[in-house]
Amino acid sequence: MNVFRYFSKKAIALIVAVVVILSSIAAAVAVICISITAGIYAGQHLTPNYIADVEWKEICVNKGAQQEILLPDSSKVILAPGSRLIYPNKFIGKERQVFMNGEVLFDVASNPDCPFRVSVNGTDISVKGTVFNVKAFQEDCMQTITLMQGSIDVTSSISTASLQMTEGCALYIDTRTGNM
Repeated sequence: MNVFRYFSKKAIALIVAVVVILSSIAAAVAVICISITAGIYAGQHLTPNYIADVEWKEICVNKGAQQEILLPDSSKVILAPGSRLIYPNKFIGKERQVFMNGEVLFDVASNPDCPFRVSVNGTDISVKGTVFNVKAFQEDCMQTITLMQGSIDVTSSISTASLQMTEGCALYIDTRTGNM
């Protein structure tokens, strides 16, 4: 049964126009919802939950140079050439979190009540006090974590894999698959 035979050509054109407009509005609303959701997700995963009263610092090291930094908790970090570190002017809350790209040597001050967390390109490293090196340039598809002293927990958000490393071990992570 052809329902459209009961309508005039003008009515059919009007119905088609309304359907096209409503489809466009629905698509626009979907894009806005996806954008808002992505923004909220990125905000939750790129910044810690204790933003108030914290000023973030960003250190970028030029090629051919390296830089040593003393963090607010007395942890020491050495940034290799071409590396970047983002850290707060003070650590507040239940964890000490930094973000990095490149190669950074961490000598983390021990604090069992407040773990130290390094976030880098889809990998999180949780520490309570230890010495380790992370090589994870964003343009590389391989991350290398070398543990010199203590123990660390490594989690990949790409594959949801988790692993505890012990002293003297190295871990290689494929950033495309999350395989460790």
